[in-house]
Amino acid sequence: MTTYEIIIATLIYFVTPIIGMLYFVHLRDKMIKAQVKNPPVIELLLVFAIYGVLLILILTTLFWEWSAFASLGVIFIVFVAPILMAFISVRLQMNKSSTNYHLALQKAALYYFLIFPVSLFLLFWLGKN
Repeated sequence: MTTYEIIIATLIYFVTPIIGMLYFVHLRDKMIKAQVKNPPVIELLLVFAIYGVLLILILTTLFWEWSAFASLGVIFIVFVAPILMAFISVRLQMNKSSTNYHLALQKAALYYFLIFPVSLFLLFWLGKN
């Protein structure tokens, strides 16, 4: 493995998730500091995880080699993530104490149904080239 490959793998599989986790913790702390009633921490974690998996799959397709682990990510993104995002969106819609955090998270869950097909198309199109 060359130095370039080590740098690319480190950026994709370590730095990207760490940045995502740090930003999640930042937003969670911001919600807690703002004393948001019924903060959607679990929903926020799931949305971050789903978008994170999607980002890592795109980066893997662009800069790395496809693997069985990437295939498991696609199975998750295709079969599990839409169900979770729909559940999150409905649950946040039914929440009576909606704040800007709740509304932004609901939009992020709904936008997944637009971003997901475009990303899936790009994954297959970029994978063939």
